[in-house]
Formats: sequence, C-alpha cells, structure tokens
Amino acid sequence: MEPTVMIVSPVRNRAWVLPDFLAALDGLNYPPDCISYHFLVNDCIDATAEVLRNWTASRSRATVEELDTHVQGWNRYAWPRYSYVNLALLRNHLLDRFLGSDAAYLFSVDSDVIVPAHGLRELIAANRAVVAGVISNLPGLPPEASPIHNFLFRAGEYYRHEAKVPDGLFEVDLTGAAILIRRDVIATGVRYRGTRSGEDASFCEQVQAKGFQLWCHGGVRCQHRMEDPQHPMPSRGVGARHQGIPQLPTPVETAHDT
Repeated sequence: MEPTVMIVSPVRNRAWVLPDFLAALDGLNYPPDCISYHFLVNDCIDATAEVLRNWTASRSRATVEELDTHVQGWNRYAWPRYSYVNLALLRNHLLDRFLGSDAAYLFSVDSDVIVPAHGLRELIAANRAVVAGVISNLPGLPPEASPIHNFLFRAGEYYRHEAKVPDGLFEVDLTGAAILIRRDVIATGVRYRGTRSGEDASFCEQVQAKGFQLWCHGGVRCQHRMEDPQHPMPSRGVGARHQGIPQLPTPVETAHDT
C-alpha cells in the first residue's frame, strides 16, 4: 500500500489554468485510492468554483471549500497579486484540514503549477520530511532556462537564488509552490505567516527550527504558468528579480496589495 496523500491548493481566479492543473493531477502516476483533494476557493470573481465543483463531482475523496476573506485593496491585474497575510491564513486553514484527515503526507500545489506525471511518486520516494519539486519563478521560462526558482539558500542576512538547477535531491533553506510535507512536521505546530518576503519564508524557518531539513528534487521539474495570457503580469524589472530577500522578514500585519 502506498502512503496516503492529501493534495491541497488555495485557489483564486484560476479558471484560465485549472483545466491543465486538474488534468495534471489526473495524470499523476500514483494510486487514485491513496489520494484525496482539498481546494480552498477564495474571493473569486471568475468561474474557478464552478470548474472545481465539476471536476470533484465524480470524485468521492475531493472537496471544494469556499472561504471569502474580502481582502481590501486587492487588484487582480496588479503586482503583487496577493496579500501574503491572506495567503498565510488560507494555507494554515488547509494545514488544519489536513490534520483532520488520515493522510500521511500533504502535497501543497499552487494552482498554476503543472506537476509532471512522475512528480508525486518521485517526491515520496525521496523519503524526506519536506521536499519540493522545482519551478521557474519567471513567466514563460522552464526551470532549466530560468535564473530564479522556488528554492533559495541563506547568505548572511539574506537569501540568494541559484541559477542552476542541481540534479536529484539538494538541500535548501526556502522553498514552496509544489511541496510535499510529512504529517509529523505539520503536527509540530509549524504554520505560515504573512511577511514582506512571502508566506513561505517563516514556515520554512520554523520547519528548520524544529530540526527538519528542507529539500528540493531536481528530477521533478514542474511548469509554472504564473500568468493569465489575457492579463500578463507587469514586469518588476531585472533588478527586482535578482535581489536577495531578508532571511528574517518583519511580519506584515495588514495587506499592502494595491
């Protein structure tokens, strides 16, 4: 019997990419009876909820939950597109849902990330407490062609990017987006927190403080769609893309999206 996995994702206004995202989940080379799903729909103004309900209707182990937080000042087409405080709230809600299940692993996948068919099985086979697939964090570029990814390393008071994607497993200090987490890690009480560096930074910091290592798998390279082709993201500039981010970010108590 393969370990049981709950796949979770907070979802907002992703109707444009959900067909590909869901098709990738259907295509995972993993026993369907060992997978459950929990999608958390938040403050949508498109057909996201309808698309997810249609997909889950024929799946007994799939749940669509709606949680509207009514974030003020959020703009669908501006940068940044999300309140990190709100994302932390949503991700923590999904952690609680996971702890109420009997799954051995949580696989948190952002809804614009397309996981390859072998991805989940490879991450579980890695036998790590926390391990993530690799994505590019620049629109339109695959991981092997991108200078920035979803893995970073500490460099003094900052994190640094590494342009080359290593082969196989490699230890990191910050990751997210398509991350497999073992139950005992979450059971320690680690949680997400909204900071200027995103909601993943504090989570990863807590995981390491509990004595767990963070890993990425260079053999699990996912597509990161990032942007609706009808509404591409404005450029932040080359300098912004390559800046380090603080290792110990200051908590952000309110949303600053405009």
